[in-house]
Amino acid sequence: MENPHGNHSDVNESLMQAIVITRPLYSYVLVAFIIASLITIIWSIFGSIPQRIEGIGEIDTKRGLERINGAYGGEISEIRIKLNDSVKNGDVLFVIMRPEMKSRIQKMKISIEQLKQKKALIYSGNNKNTVIKKKVDKLGESRLKQKIKEINKNLLFFEKRISQEKEMFEKGLITYSQYFSTQNNFSSLQIEKITIEEQLNLISLNNEEWNLDINISENDISNQVSILEKALEGLIKNYKIQTEVTVKTNGVIRQLNVRLGDVVSSDFILALLAVDESKLKSYILNLYIPFDSNELITEGMDVDIQPFNIDHNLYGWLKGNVKYVSQYTSDRYGLLNDLENTDLIALIESKGAVYKIVVELKTDPNTFSGFDWSNKKGPPVKIFPGQLTLAYVNVKTKAPIDYVLPIFNDYFN
Repeated sequence: MENPHGNHSDVNESLMQAIVITRPLYSYVLVAFIIASLITIIWSIFGSIPQRIEGIGEIDTKRGLERINGAYGGEISEIRIKLNDSVKNGDVLFVIMRPEMKSRIQKMKISIEQLKQKKALIYSGNNKNTVIKKKVDKLGESRLKQKIKEINKNLLFFEKRISQEKEMFEKGLITYSQYFSTQNNFSSLQIEKITIEEQLNLISLNNEEWNLDINISENDISNQVSILEKALEGLIKNYKIQTEVTVKTNGVIRQLNVRLGDVVSSDFILALLAVDESKLKSYILNLYIPFDSNELITEGMDVDIQPFNIDHNLYGWLKGNVKYVSQYTSDRYGLLNDLENTDLIALIESKGAVYKIVVELKTDPNTFSGFDWSNKKGPPVKIFPGQLTLAYVNVKTKAPIDYVLPIFNDYFN
C-alpha cells in the first residue's frame, strides 16, 4: 500500500536498518559464572590443599658443629681467626693468657742464664789461676830438679870418698869418727834427695787435684743447667698446651663467641666449627615442632624450608624429607647440645614444649647452592650450617571440599 504522503515506507526501512538485535549482557555473565562454578566444583573435589605443620630450626651437618674451647680458663690475648675462615688440623685459633706460668718460665730462664754466667766466670777465673799456678809449680819443679842434680853430684862424690876412707880406715890412716862422718853426710844427702822427690810428686798430685776440683765445679754447674733446661722445655710445652687453643680437624668457623680481652672459663665455647660443610649430602635441618601439633609426622614426609635470609616468594622453598622423628620432648640440654645458640633456644622455648625432627636436604647440582628448590633455580646464594630457618612439614593433602562440608554439617545440625 502506498503511503499517501509518499515517505512512509522509507521511514520504516530506516528504522529497520537502525535496530540491531543483540543478546542481553547478563547472558555472558551467566555463562562465565557457570564456567567458574564448574571449575570450582571440579577443583574442590579433585584439587588438593596441603596440610602443614610449622616449626623452627637450624641447618647443620650430620656430624654437627664442633665445639672449640680451651683446656684452661683465662684472658683471650690473641684471636687468629675470623668468622667463615677455613682452618686445618693443628691450627692455633686462640691464645689464652696464663700469667703465673709465664712468670715461672721467665724466672727459670733467668736462673739458667745466671748459672751460665757463673760457669763462665769460674772458667775464666780458673784459667787465670791455673796459669799462675802452673808458672809457680813449674818454677818449683825446676828448682827441686836442679837441687836433685846437685845432690846426685854430691852423692857420687861421697860414694868415692867413702870408698877411699874405708881403705884408709882399714890401714889406720884415719879414725872411725872421720869415716863415720862421711857416711853420715852421704845418708843425709840420700834422705834429702828422697824428700825433694816427694815434693816433686806432691806438686804433681796437687796439679791433678786442682784440675779435678775445677772440672767438678764446672761439671756441677753444667749438670744444674742441663736439668733446668729440660724442666724449662717441659714447662714451655705445657704452657703452649694451656694457652694455645688448636683445632683437631679441618673445617670452617661458623660461630665466633669471644672478643679480644674477654675472660673465659675452661668450659666456655669459644667458636663453632662446621666439619662436613663441603659434603652437601651430609646437610640436615634440626627442626623443632610444637608438641601439641594435631597431626602425626612420619619419616619420608616432604618439608618446605624457608631460610630467614632468603625470600621464598622470589626463590621458592628449599626442599627436604623427614629422616627422623623424636618420640620425646626436647629439654634445654638437648637443645643446647644440638643448636649451640641460646637466642634460638629462647625463641623455641617461648612456643612451649617441642620435639625434634631431623630433615635431610635434597640436593640438585643444577642450582647455584647445590640444593633442590621449588622454583628449580633457587637463590644465587650458598647454604651454610648455622643458618636459621622456618620449615613446614607437609603431613597430608586434603580436597578443598573436605574443609567446606564440615561447615555445612555444623550449620544444618
